[in-house]
This record gives sequence, structure tokens and C-alpha cells, in this order.
Amino acid sequence: MSIFLTVISGVFIFVIGQAILKLIIEPVQEVKKTLAKIQIDQFLLGHIAHNSETFDQNDLDKVFNAYREYSGTLIAHTTLIPFYKNIAKITGLPSKDKMIEASRNLVKLSNWINSSSDVKLGHIMRNTQGLVDNLGLYLSQADRVSDDLIQELMTPKRRD
Repeated sequence: MSIFLTVISGVFIFVIGQAILKLIIEPVQEVKKTLAKIQIDQFLLGHIAHNSETFDQNDLDKVFNAYREYSGTLIAHTTLIPFYKNIAKITGLPSKDKMIEASRNLVKLSNWINSSSDVKLGHIMRNTQGLVDNLGLYLSQADRVSDDLIQELMTPKRRD
């Protein structure tokens, strides 16, 4: 009987371990990989977003599609991880609200890239900094743009 209980408890522990691995640990690692990819693409594609009028449509489409994909991925991550609120606190992930707001920042960035508005740059800067802040990504203080300058860039130019 003791051998049977040992085998059953071993199987039980294995099953619980696999459940934790598949339901929590692996999805958390995927979120962290996504956050790293977003950080990398901010470095690799950010110059296109901030200077979109100097790039061709293929480059703009690449950035548009990347930002849209990341937006959907962030929302998917928050729904795939059970008890996301608690898991996020334990693992240091952004809160669900910050993930949702970051997803919105990405959608707004993708929308503004193809805009011809004279306030485009202000909106791109505001949403880039919002994305970084919401996801806790790195942006040096020297690379930040002041809120006053962003507001000025977002104010339509008067044409007299």
C-alpha cells in the first residue's frame, strides 16, 4: 500500500507542477519576451514612427503592423494568465490596467503613423512615452520630451 501511495503522490506532484508550469510560468515568460520585443522595436522602428514622412509606405506598413500585433498580444496575455492581477504583482509584470493602456498607446501610434496632420509628432511622442511608462520600459531622462513641448506639438498650427 505504501508503494501505491508513493506513486500516486509522485504523479499528483508531477501533474500540479506541470499545471503551474503551463498555466503560469510559461505565459509569464511569454509576456516578458513580448515586453522585450516591444523595447527592441522601439529602438529599431522608433525613428520611422517619429519621421514617418521621410519613409516609404512599406516601412510605414511594417511599423503599423508591428504595433497592431503588439497591441493584440498585450491584451491576449492579460486574458491567458489566470489570476493575472495576483500573478502580475508576484512576477513584477505591469498591471492589467497598464497593459490595456499600453495596448491603446500602440493602436494610437499605429494610427498616427500614416496621418498627415501637423499635430502628428506630438501625438506620437505622447503615446510613445505613455507606452514606455505603462510597460515599465527603459527611456532615459535625456530622451524624454517635456509635457509642455508635447502639448505645444499637439496644438494645431494657426494658418493666417
